[in-house]
Amino acid sequence: MSERPERPEYQSTRVPEYQRGQRDQRDQREVSDKYRTRLEQILDKAEPVLALFLSVSFVPFVTKPTYTKTCNLNFESMKRLLRILVALPLLFVACEQPKESEVEVKPPVLTLTSESILSFSDEGGVGIIEYTLENEVEGAEFTAEKDAEWISEFSFGENIAFSVLPNDGVEREATITIKYDVASMEITVKQEAVFEGYKLSYGIGTYYLPGAIEEAPEVHNYYVTLATVNDFSTYLPENSYLELDFYAAAGDAENPAIPVGEYTLDLSNSCAPATVGCAYSRFMYFNADYIPEVWILPIDGKVVVTEERIEGYLVDEYGDKVTFRFKGDIALDVESEIAEY
Repeated sequence: MSERPERPEYQSTRVPEYQRGQRDQRDQREVSDKYRTRLEQILDKAEPVLALFLSVSFVPFVTKPTYTKTCNLNFESMKRLLRILVALPLLFVACEQPKESEVEVKPPVLTLTSESILSFSDEGGVGIIEYTLENEVEGAEFTAEKDAEWISEFSFGENIAFSVLPNDGVEREATITIKYDVASMEITVKQEAVFEGYKLSYGIGTYYLPGAIEEAPEVHNYYVTLATVNDFSTYLPENSYLELDFYAAAGDAENPAIPVGEYTLDLSNSCAPATVGCAYSRFMYFNADYIPEVWILPIDGKVVVTEERIEGYLVDEYGDKVTFRFKGDIALDVESEIAEY
């Protein structure tokens, strides 16, 4: 028998455990190095932009993350990267345009441009309030509040109008509050007490130019008759008549009118400016029987002329006094000399 050949020594193809672990670590390092290189390239390009944005945000300046020799990223680097990822959406939000609801809305501003105190006679009338409005509010409207029943009929537009009723009592006062959304303004309304004197509504007269009066060649003379009836042909029953002789320092022949001012009764008839001569001034009231029930030949008195009216008082030698108020137009003729009768 031939001899049995020796069995060859068995060669195991299994890789020892320690070698397999070394190989796995090597493969992981290669993969880690590959991704680390790629990430570093991306961060190198993005770092300037990120640094600029993050320098004005709540995220600290980010440096390029570092890695250990193993495939695991450094914990601090991971935190920095996380901050970057969190900050990027915030940057886009910060750059967005504000929504319409976030736009600042300015409140309306209401400014009174007319007088804050409006005065009325006892006869009442219509008041006008002027104003300016800034920052109008869509859907907002004007409203008016008042603390008196004698003020009414408000209307709103470019101006605000209201009515004041006649006063049959003492002097009175009220407040109007105009509101627009959150804006408001206040106006005070005052009304005179009821006038208990004689009210006159019609007038005629003559304006004498300077030179017409020899004693005072430079003075302007206005001689007028005021009455409760528009008939000056004669004195009529149950009517009042007031004759006044004004002297002034100025006049206008093209638009004759008694100059505004205060005139004092002049007992000496000096024809001085700002006086009323007593020689041609008097007040009369005729009753139903055509008898002069009131007849005042004044020795004292005062007359105030405004653009709206003429009012004052006269006192005779017996102490009898009349007060009067005229509101209306006076038709004045213009003469260069005084006619002789």
